[in-house]
Amino acid sequence: MRQSAQGAARLMAADDGPRIAALAFDGWDTHVNEGGATGRLANLLGGLDGAFEEFEKGLGERWQDTAIVAITEFGRTARINGTVGTDHGTGTV
Repeated sequence: MRQSAQGAARLMAADDGPRIAALAFDGWDTHVNEGGATGRLANLLGGLDGAFEEFEKGLGERWQDTAIVAITEFGRTARINGTVGTDHGTGTV
């Protein structure tokens, strides 16, 4: 995730670079073994946080005028299922 964001930020930071980027990160369908602070979901969220950090560093002053929108095609249940994960829920963007 960091590497993708770093490349996009480098392009966007250029004066003649693009002003919009769309990145896709797979692996979020975590039905099993999500874990806690060190589990699979935590690792994914840490990667996403790292991607945001790369945008902030790479965009420099442009970061102040930047909006990031993170979306998903489906929501998750808040309740943990029998395999220490979560199931598809009703919340979405």
